Amino acid sequence: MLHAVDIKNFRCFRALRLRTTASVNLIAGLNNSGKTALLEAIHLSATATPWEVLRAGGIRSWSGGPGDAAWRSLFHQSDEGSPITLTAHWTTGEVLETRVTATTQVQMGRMSSPPIGLILEVERRALHGVEGAPGDGAQVYRTEEGTFSTSRSAMPLVGDVGVASATDRPRASVLADRFSALQRTRSEGFVVDALRVMEPRLRDLHVVSERGAPMLWGDLGATSLLPVEAMGDGMTRVLQLVLGVTATPTGRVFLVDEIENGLHHGALEAFWRVLITAAASRGAQVFATTHSLECIRAATRAAAALSEGGVEGRKGDELLRMFRVDRRGDDVAVADYSHEALVSAEALDFEVRG
Repeated sequence: MLHAVDIKNFRCFRALRLRTTASVNLIAGLNNSGKTALLEAIHLSATATPWEVLRAGGIRSWSGGPGDAAWRSLFHQSDEGSPITLTAHWTTGEVLETRVTATTQVQMGRMSSPPIGLILEVERRALHGVEGAPGDGAQVYRTEEGTFSTSRSAMPLVGDVGVASATDRPRASVLADRFSALQRTRSEGFVVDALRVMEPRLRDLHVVSERGAPMLWGDLGATSLLPVEAMGDGMTRVLQLVLGVTATPTGRVFLVDEIENGLHHGALEAFWRVLITAAASRGAQVFATTHSLECIRAATRAAAALSEGGVEGRKGDELLRMFRVDRRGDDVAVADYSHEALVSAEALDFEVRG
């Protein structure tokens, strides 16, 4: 679990420190304020494969592969002359610094020829607490033929990072494999409970192969099972989110863009109870953007209810915090809302989204 991330010269952020050890962290703000950029910064700082994030686009995904303009947009005010520095501080004591620099790529043996693009140099250093090599690096670049390539060596790493974008629709076989992993340790109860929030008739889930590919099927009490995907996008979204938190090693960081997508407002509080409980029980940490005040208030009420008894000893701010991202000229400021502040804001009908 992370307890702080330092961000310098990344997208809209000149310099920012984000501090939190909450199980669930909501990120709100106006359009184009930097919510998704904050998820991207966390992703790059914590993932074991930052070069693949740069190559593929991560949460946003590059359409047709990244161009120079897309890569320049990673740097604050598109100034690739100033390196990106991202530092992840883990609760276990490890500190990792990821540094991204850009250089101009020219054709081999043709220094006078026009440049063919940028090379992104990725360097990671273990500043504290990570055994092994003090630092390793990678390159991400476009070849002369127009394809993308990566050269890399092993990098020091600590945690595990998962991502669910606003439009992501995972393959049915991937969801079935993750559910099967939970079944082996009899830990699938969280998933079934979460899906019952959306479909109260659900009795159980089963992994069944269809044309050689495993899929999740639901028992609704009818004469035959029904594929979960046939129950609607909301069911698939909840399944994706809960499996993203539970069906992985403990201590995972899970990033979600526009978490309310596909979820009916009437089911939000029950959904949050399941997701917060799952995250706290697994020692996982969720960072999720949202535009929905209903979503924020539902999470606040769910965390308040769970705080009465606690989840693995965690209550209040340890279960839920919110960060509002605000543009300030060419920089960004982040307002930190404790769980207590969110409870008060709802009682006073105060707008917290910006």
